[in-house]
Amino acid sequence: MARLSVGAPSRVPAASSGGPRNAEERSWCSTRGSAVVTGGPTVVEVVEFETTDPALRGEMTITISLADTDGGIDVLAVHDGLPRGLPTADNEAGWRSSLAKLAALVEADWNTRDRAPGEHL
Repeated sequence: MARLSVGAPSRVPAASSGGPRNAEERSWCSTRGSAVVTGGPTVVEVVEFETTDPALRGEMTITISLADTDGGIDVLAVHDGLPRGLPTADNEAGWRSSLAKLAALVEADWNTRDRAPGEHL
């Protein structure tokens, strides 16, 4: 088993159902974590919204595991500790959207992998 550091805490824009309520209140996400490589790669990340809204406060743990399958890779994302102010349905919709975008990027790269520079489909 290998443990890899993800790096220093970072600040990234948080994906929220309604976005910032006004110019002064922006939702940000503070992250820290580590990647643990076992039978397949797993990333465990602890994140927390930086917000004045008490309903969105608290640490969340996101665990993403990758596993080889016939013809692809399974991605399992588990999000624990969702704040009470973030509806489960909105969180699930965000994950579906993010995973669909990831699949599109990977498939686009896969489809161009054996092509010469400048060669199109």
